[in-house]
Order: sequence, then structure tokens, then C-alpha cells
Amino acid sequence: MKISFDEIPEEGLNFDINDRFWLTNTDFKVLSDPLARITLKKIESRVVMRGFITCSVELECDRCLSSFESKLESDFTLFFDWVGVGKNLHNEDEHQLTDAEMDIVELEDPEIDLFETLQQQYYLMLPVKTICNEKCKGLCSHCGIDKNQSLCSCSELYKDSPFSELTKIKIH
Repeated sequence: MKISFDEIPEEGLNFDINDRFWLTNTDFKVLSDPLARITLKKIESRVVMRGFITCSVELECDRCLSSFESKLESDFTLFFDWVGVGKNLHNEDEHQLTDAEMDIVELEDPEIDLFETLQQQYYLMLPVKTICNEKCKGLCSHCGIDKNQSLCSCSELYKDSPFSELTKIKIH
């Protein structure tokens, strides 16, 4: 769904999207229809998008590899500038972005693809490291058993570490 800058009235546009049709090709199982609330408002030549997304997804724990449900929520604000085809806001070849410029999206055409923007925000909501809970013990590095489910005897078998000799060094 593309919205042209010209279609945005002075009072702005509001969207409530409660469907997953925009959420395609995800790496995660989506457990509930995502809810997205978006407001578009023109400020001079720039369009400001403020939004909120929430949904539940099934993730895999990085420690124990079990699946668990996670509720994701995010507020976001983006600024869209129409700069024209083959141009950018900075006429230099290289430019280090400032913090204020990080949320500016430069567009070649004066239209915003809502669904593409929502998908990008969805991926930004996903955690870098997924842990099922703070007390997750993970898998045993020797036998592979889930230490949350049962105990293993590997800790006694592999008590001697290659680093155990370092404990004998005395530093004065």
C-alpha cells in the first residue's frame, strides 16, 4: 500500500492495520495477527510517520533451542524526505550520519510504501539474542542434554579443564 505525499491532508492520515497480509517471508512463526497503528503527517516538505506495532511470535531459545512465545511491541518515528531520482540530501559521495539523520528515509519518488516500512520495523523489533527465560541453563556442551529438563553427569567427568593449571599460578 503506497501513499503519495499529495494524498496526505493537512490534518494527517491514520491507519489501524490488524492483519498479517503485510508480514510476508518472515523467518519466524507469527502466532497472532499483528496490530499496527500509524499516523502520517506532512510538515513542510517532509512526512512524519509515527507508529506502534505489536504481535506475538514463536522464537527459538539460543541457549536450550526450545521454542517459546514472545510478545513484541515497538513505537517508532520516521521522517520521509523526497529528494528525487538519483539525488540525496547530502551532495557528497560519503557522509557520516548524525543521530538526527538516522531516522530520515530519502525517497526517489514522493510516496511511502506502508507495508514495506512496517516489515522493516517488524524486523527491527526482533531481539538479537533470544532467551526463553533469564534462568535458562541451556544445553550441556558435552552431551547436549537440556539442563532445564534434567541433570547430567558431565560436570564430574569433565572436571579437569585445560585451564585448571592456571589456578596453580600464584601472583604476588
